[in-house]
Amino acid sequence: MIVLNEGTAEYIIEKSRFIAFLCSCEDEEEAKERLQMFRKEYYDSTHVCYACILDDVRRSSDDGEPSGTAGIPILNYLSSRDLNHVLGVVVRYFGGVKLGTGGLHRAYTAAIASAYENAEIGEEIERDLYRIALPYDLGAKVRSLLEKEGCLLETDYGEEVILRFFDQGNIRSRIISLTKTIEAENCGKQKVYKKV
Repeated sequence: MIVLNEGTAEYIIEKSRFIAFLCSCEDEEEAKERLQMFRKEYYDSTHVCYACILDDVRRSSDDGEPSGTAGIPILNYLSSRDLNHVLGVVVRYFGGVKLGTGGLHRAYTAAIASAYENAEIGEEIERDLYRIALPYDLGAKVRSLLEKEGCLLETDYGEEVILRFFDQGNIRSRIISLTKTIEAENCGKQKVYKKV
């Protein structure tokens, strides 16, 4: 699973404020850059803890919190949701009341879980891509069908309507049924992202 649209959340317990962010990142360089942005923006925070998963690479940091109370809970949560190419960051402003190791573990987990709930999560799948050129009257009908089924990638308007879409279920046979004879051209395979 991947993060399609970032999620943020704020969690307050015992006067401590936890601000969580869940975002996608392609590689370690991007993860480091994003982390630096958070550290710069929240320079006055007590801690900026994080975890990231990039294929087989897994990193986390407690950033001064007791060992294993921040980075590992964030990492465990991301792993439990089967996320990849992801960076989870939780910024903490200490409120004056110590939470203890169990309390910290629960707070960091709850904060990143809230950010996850506010994010848009999807899966990366490989699908056959198709292109079809249609007159405007048929193009509108086919476009409506493709949008309804969630597999329309792109529409170009010129002398004809050109639709690019990925194959899903029996969508091609439904297009043939709608157009009576027009067949879509196969354009190869491509990774697409589908909201879950």
